Amino acid sequence: MKIEWKHTAIILLTALLAAFFTFGSKSVEETIIFFPIDPVLHFDTADTKLHAKQKDPSHYQVNWKIESTLAQPVYLRQDVSLLYKNGRLIGLIKDWKQNKANLLQTKSFSEKDSGLFESVSFHYGEVHPKENTYTSVQKMSKDHLYAIITPQTGFQAFHESIDKDQMEWQHTLDKYTTSIVQAAFTDALKKFGILENHYTALSLTDLPNRTDELLKGFPSAQKEEIIGKLWEGLYKNYLLGINKEGASALNPLGSTVPIVLVAKNQSELLVLFQTNDRTPILLRQEL
Repeated sequence: MKIEWKHTAIILLTALLAAFFTFGSKSVEETIIFFPIDPVLHFDTADTKLHAKQKDPSHYQVNWKIESTLAQPVYLRQDVSLLYKNGRLIGLIKDWKQNKANLLQTKSFSEKDSGLFESVSFHYGEVHPKENTYTSVQKMSKDHLYAIITPQTGFQAFHESIDKDQMEWQHTLDKYTTSIVQAAFTDALKKFGILENHYTALSLTDLPNRTDELLKGFPSAQKEEIIGKLWEGLYKNYLLGINKEGASALNPLGSTVPIVLVAKNQSELLVLFQTNDRTPILLRQEL
């Protein structure tokens, strides 16, 4: 499968980078590189969890935890996670360790406005079963949380609504978040001249639970490769900074939830989102 990432007119040579690291002596890098999936190892646990508690009458704290466990230490362990509030990125985690089996990472945020929090994570391990042989192990996870704070009703947080009041808040926040993400998506489609009906589209935050829907018709091994190389590209071209033509790399904070599109003819995968300054961004992966 030929892989090529494009950021607007810029070709991002991830395949060449992967080839560079595959041969010869190898140093530890803060990166994610897809290698063939290890036939033996798998994640025993891989979780993303969001919780919230009230701090005072007008503020609450969101607690964000990412945890994953392998049966044995591997050459490189890395978990990356993105946290969105109402459709825009407010936090990221990208910790890595060498010769570890387990990773546990936490962050907390103080908030004062109601919101829908969504987190999506990619758990990764680079395995060296023998000299000059590299494999990888990977898994995605996600969580979401509705946090409501008002002078009239106080504070409440829930994952799924259980009464009429919560149902109304869930509907309101879902609708608001969708409007933010959809507007950015529509703008990007227009800017880059992309015909939406030629693709199957899915938000990045829905990918862990709906991968088969997005990649329907692909063999299992190719699905794993597409997902691994998707996160490889997102790590280099999104988490570490967004390359914008004529400008230095932009901090991804404030960007919208990426929409992942797969061509119905299985020729390419696209990622569309909007930066904090409302610039549409296109990443392309040829399949």
